[in-house]
Amino acid sequence: MTQTLSVSLARVGLQTDGLDPLEELNDLLAESPDLALGLRAALKHCLRVLGREGGLILLQPAPGAEAAEPVAHQLPTEWTAQLADPDSSLVRLAQRIAEAGQAEPFYAAPCLAGTAPLSTRGHHWGALLIAGQPCHRAESEFLLAAGRAIGRTIQLHQLLPADSGYQPAQSALNKIAATLTSTLQLDEILTSTVEGIRQLLKVEAASLVLRDDERGELIFKKTLGGEPDWIFQYSLKVDRGLIGECITTGQPLMVHDAATDPRFDSGLDGVVGFETRGVLCAPLNARGHTLGAIELINKQEGRFTRYDQDVLVSMGASVANALYNARLFHQITVANAALEASRFELLRSRSTLQALFDGITAPIYIVDRDYRLVAANLASAQQAGAAPAALVGQTCYQALYGSTAVCSGCPLVETWSSGKGAQTAQRRWARDDLDRNGTPVEWETNSYPIRNDNGQVTQAIVFSQDVTEKRRLEASLAQSEKLAAVGQLAAGVAHEINNPLAAIIANSQLLQRELPVGDDRRESVDLIALAGDRASRVVRDLLDFARQEPYQTAPTDVNASIASALTLVDHEFRTHSLNLILDLEQNLPLIEGGHDRLQGVWLNLLMNARDAVNSTQGEIRLTSRRTDGHIVVTVADNGVGIPAERLSRVFEPFYTTKAPGHGTGLGLSVCHQIIKQHGGDIQVSSLPGQGTTFTVSLPLRPQPAL
Repeated sequence: MTQTLSVSLARVGLQTDGLDPLEELNDLLAESPDLALGLRAALKHCLRVLGREGGLILLQPAPGAEAAEPVAHQLPTEWTAQLADPDSSLVRLAQRIAEAGQAEPFYAAPCLAGTAPLSTRGHHWGALLIAGQPCHRAESEFLLAAGRAIGRTIQLHQLLPADSGYQPAQSALNKIAATLTSTLQLDEILTSTVEGIRQLLKVEAASLVLRDDERGELIFKKTLGGEPDWIFQYSLKVDRGLIGECITTGQPLMVHDAATDPRFDSGLDGVVGFETRGVLCAPLNARGHTLGAIELINKQEGRFTRYDQDVLVSMGASVANALYNARLFHQITVANAALEASRFELLRSRSTLQALFDGITAPIYIVDRDYRLVAANLASAQQAGAAPAALVGQTCYQALYGSTAVCSGCPLVETWSSGKGAQTAQRRWARDDLDRNGTPVEWETNSYPIRNDNGQVTQAIVFSQDVTEKRRLEASLAQSEKLAAVGQLAAGVAHEINNPLAAIIANSQLLQRELPVGDDRRESVDLIALAGDRASRVVRDLLDFARQEPYQTAPTDVNASIASALTLVDHEFRTHSLNLILDLEQNLPLIEGGHDRLQGVWLNLLMNARDAVNSTQGEIRLTSRRTDGHIVVTVADNGVGIPAERLSRVFEPFYTTKAPGHGTGLGLSVCHQIIKQHGGDIQVSSLPGQGTTFTVSLPLRPQPAL
């Protein structure tokens, strides 16, 4: 409505500076420190918008009170003489307008350009009179809207005593009124209202609940307390509780001790994190409908008063009308959008398709049977490095993928031939398609046919989605299932082998003691003992891998566990002349975990890195950082790397990339299990010939609740 009004005012030759005149008026009223100054500023603003020089605001006197001073600006001589006489025709005209709540025509008084009542629902506060040439229709509409805005401000001021100590409350009421009269955006109305009322009446929490008339439930309950974040509840029944009674009866409700009131329902009336003491509710009634209610919880000082209830009831009526108008506006908007969409669909409008697609973050585009782009969204345009309009008419494989022919495995080929949707998966190794870990991005592409009126497939929609993370999670789940199954098998096998193995080792040791040095049989016995020790280590690894029982955790310093592991490999690294680069963030917070188990993880990763690098140019980098509630440790080397076809299997038990006799394939499986037991995650990225990076993420200890 305000936008249409601005256009209409501009058409009749008035200067609005491109701004909404009603929004300017509301800002003036909200920013004025008292009512008199606000009325004077509002009158001057109306005169400026209408291009008139003189005007008058007359207020109705309250019962038993003296008449308020008129607010006037450059009045005609005829009007000035009549103001001093309460029985003059001008004063009586203003009283008629105020009492009836209706405007009078310009010929009702000499030099009269237009009039407007200063009214709110059920209350008439006064009249606004403009002097000069008669107003046009658009000007008269502006006067009526301005009168409603001024009347709403007067009503809010009437609820507050004139004491200067209430100036902050008046300012808060003005800001709320400005929002209610200047916007039809539902979220803005709700946010401003709940925050304004909470501050105005000084309560611990304020809730605004909206009702679904069709189902008799709340659409949602929105609560604001001391924290800046909103608390939401959805689909709450309103057949119980204080809020339910307020909405059902359409009457305000005040309770000073909620704990002793049998009507109080903590699930509906209470708020998470608050001990509900006092409750004040006011219904949102508009045009015979109860749209919901405003609930206040716990007065910060003292108890709720009748003054609080009057303010809340008044605000509830204003909010209800604003919400009702916002819903009507929304319904009209939806209806217009539906009509517009239908019209553009019949016209095959590319602009409509572009508007629909631009909100989708994944690449989506439409092609014809010649693979030429009909429409593309912003995500597709960003992929191609061009504007969406510039892509139309080009072939999709050339514009989006830089190919001279149809892409291999393109799902469109199947869609054209079968007339059905198709799907393909691709792994892209191009530089722009590598994620932050240097691994390829996996894309899933779907095509869906578009048929003409004869049922023939003439076009198709193509939708591409990055499924790298989805595939990683699927692989992680499959890996966990494999580890669990192999763990059970390993436990059984290890226990069965352990007993005979112990006998072999024990007897070989006895034979070593009995056979003299130089005996030919001593070498064979030594080989038996060596093989037994090696088999024993394998069994221990199996048991460690299969062990699933919980272990004791304690506050653990990740850097300290890294230092312990480095102590164990220091000699080994010096022997191989390896360059170890440490980059540990100091003063890292503690995590909940096991020092020894984490030490074993770092030791295993460091030894794997040692085996992978060249002893003369080998470089291993170990870092620790705090990131988004986690501690991230990386172990990177510049070794030979791991081929892509082997990378996904490195955490499988008994799988190893090392030469025979140099590993059991259980080390990384055990590391994977330990990190999962800590609630963390371990990932690997590698490129052949460029090295390998293991990334371990461990969650921080949860902070105790205050």
